[in-house]
Amino acid sequence: MTLSGILQSVVFLTLFYTFINAGIGSLLVYTMLAAQVLSFLIWLVSRKRFTASVDEFAGVTEAGGECIVHIRLKKNGFCFLPLIVFRGEMDGVLFEAHTSLLFSSESEIAVKLRPKSCGLNKVRISSCTAQDMLRMFCARSAPELCSSVAVLPRYVDYIGPEVVPSFLPSECEEREEGVTVSFGGTAGYEHRDYVAGDSPRRINYKLSAKRHRLMVRMDESGGTESTNIILSDDADGSCAEQALALADKLVLSGSPAAVYHHGEVFEAALPASIDKLREWLAFRDFSGAYSGADTAPTGNVCVVISPRGIVLK
Repeated sequence: MTLSGILQSVVFLTLFYTFINAGIGSLLVYTMLAAQVLSFLIWLVSRKRFTASVDEFAGVTEAGGECIVHIRLKKNGFCFLPLIVFRGEMDGVLFEAHTSLLFSSESEIAVKLRPKSCGLNKVRISSCTAQDMLRMFCARSAPELCSSVAVLPRYVDYIGPEVVPSFLPSECEEREEGVTVSFGGTAGYEHRDYVAGDSPRRINYKLSAKRHRLMVRMDESGGTESTNIILSDDADGSCAEQALALADKLVLSGSPAAVYHHGEVFEAALPASIDKLREWLAFRDFSGAYSGADTAPTGNVCVVISPRGIVLK
């Protein structure tokens, strides 16, 4: 009951008491006071006798897609609350959810949200308000509930400067074998002379014996250095989408890419790994600064992506 409602009730009871029937008017006054006292006592006993919880992880969705966060309530003893309001925010968007705990011991609210940016979005419940039956009294608390939603980056066009990948041999032994070649031809059948730094596993010993010099396979882009795509400490969802677009462009052209963010790295050498890179970016936290130690990229081509632009180093 709002202040204006209380004033209207007082005016009505005064007029009824004065001009219609004083006895009935007095009864109405006592009835209203009794209802307020009863509502207050029930609220006073019930306001702290429930607990709220949310799932730590609410699932995976796409930017602009719908996700559902479940808020669960459970009674701890006698609890009779007709209105409980939760307020929170996700990605700067405020939301409000209503429920009640009357005749059931548990309650659940499904909050539907649409995240705007990719990455690991935090859903924070900042306040909980429990009101009485007449809505004259309320108790506020800060439950500090938090959930998270992994949001996949969208496929967008790369809009940064042209990146020329390195063709120097890679020091990564795990990417020596593959299915495509750097300069055309058939995997395993294009060869060149051995140079210092080539992996011994790529030497074709049969052909080397025939030609009397060491020959190595030009097996694939995985045998060359990765292009390092570095997301800055303050990178946001748009930066992640540009990193995905650049990595996709490089991998499809036969060049491996490595994406760095907050001390972790994901390497993509084959088209199938782009989908895994997209999932990896969905679980990256772009909400705040990073104070840990960064993983130093190895290679000659580095691309730094930040909210201020894309820079080649």
